Amino acid sequence: MAPVCPLPASSTDPAFPRALDADLIAALVRDRLGDGSIPVRVAADYVRWKDRDGSIIGWRATVGADALQTYVTVRTAPLERLQDEASKLEHREEDYDGLKSFVLVPEHGLLLVAFPLDRQMSDLRRMVRASKVRTVVQENNPALIPDGMRFSKSKSSWTLVRYKPERRAVIRWDLGFKNDARQSMRTTTWMRVVAEAMPARLALAQAAARCGIRVPQLLAAPHDRLILETHLEGKPWDPCQRAEGAAVAA
Repeated sequence: MAPVCPLPASSTDPAFPRALDADLIAALVRDRLGDGSIPVRVAADYVRWKDRDGSIIGWRATVGADALQTYVTVRTAPLERLQDEASKLEHREEDYDGLKSFVLVPEHGLLLVAFPLDRQMSDLRRMVRASKVRTVVQENNPALIPDGMRFSKSKSSWTLVRYKPERRAVIRWDLGFKNDARQSMRTTTWMRVVAEAMPARLALAQAAARCGIRVPQLLAAPHDRLILETHLEGKPWDPCQRAEGAAVAA
């Protein structure tokens, strides 16, 4: 067993180093989430350590011969808590990219949850489905659909840009449209899904814009934990450039 990062000196949970073992996690994804036949590679992405209170380790996973990119969240906690969590997820079980949604591994004290299932962000598994995204766009900002065109699921695609399990995710959607003349076009939008509402986000963006910082425009806010924003060309703002920070903070 070789953890991918040093363990805290006060770590006492025996499941935590197992959750950080890339070989073990790859095998569990292959054999317990998958059917045992698909090749799997994993790379550690995120660690939230709370020792015996329960930790979360995020793994980016590459699955199958087609190298599908996905994500697996590994939870540690006392076994009775993991069993309770697994029971709450049973009604949301479904296959996605050849993997089951979750699996409890009691012998290792681990609960594996496959993307896009997330305990705290129920919208996440809907926002990677083109049919659901089409509905969100049509109901919240139909102006995104060019005149004379209709949404095309086959010409639309998404990429998971950032993900902190059970906290927030950013998904880039390249929305595809077509018409009866076989013409097509695409436009990019960004979806932010969060576990807790961000009521100050719009005010922060407006303050940043007034200071000359280029920020995405709000396209829609279907509810307080899901927002759609425009694409922003260029490099991200460097947080080390602090000249604008005081005005934005105010």
